[in-house]
Amino acid sequence: MRAFLLAILAAGSSVFAADGNRLVYLDENDPYYVSRAFPKLTTPQWIGEEGVEAVIVLAVDDMRETPKYETFLRPILDRLKKIDGRASVSIMTNKIDPTLPKLQEWLKEGVSLEVHTIDHPCPLFNSNDFAKAKSTYDRCVELMSAIPGNRPVAFRMPCCDSLNTPSPRFWE
Repeated sequence: MRAFLLAILAAGSSVFAADGNRLVYLDENDPYYVSRAFPKLTTPQWIGEEGVEAVIVLAVDDMRETPKYETFLRPILDRLKKIDGRASVSIMTNKIDPTLPKLQEWLKEGVSLEVHTIDHPCPLFNSNDFAKAKSTYDRCVELMSAIPGNRPVAFRMPCCDSLNTPSPRFWE
């Protein structure tokens, strides 16, 4: 009987443990806590989800210079212009000279130049220094906004694919 009561108490305590502070993971610096059951942090984007007819995002990451990107992207940009009349590709940019003529050429073709981070910390909060993380983001927003005619509207989290670093801590 005593073993039975201990089993009931143990089972009951695990039920109540789930009611603890469900946001405690925000105090940790672990990008791997997310699981398949974790709430989605994105808007509908997949074929089959309600309201989604088609999704195609063409983007490249970590631009610091234009020649390599021009070489890689030129066939893609030309093909997109034949299909849609514009080259709708996003380039997530770290550091770039905002006066480069290539940037103006790309903008006229339909390319968007978007915000990444200046210093590319991986993950963004790896040093637990909010001011430092904010600074690398803010400086990149300022740089992308300094490109004549550019209006950045997107941000790409450093290491978002390799480490799954977007988190509620970031969005908060």
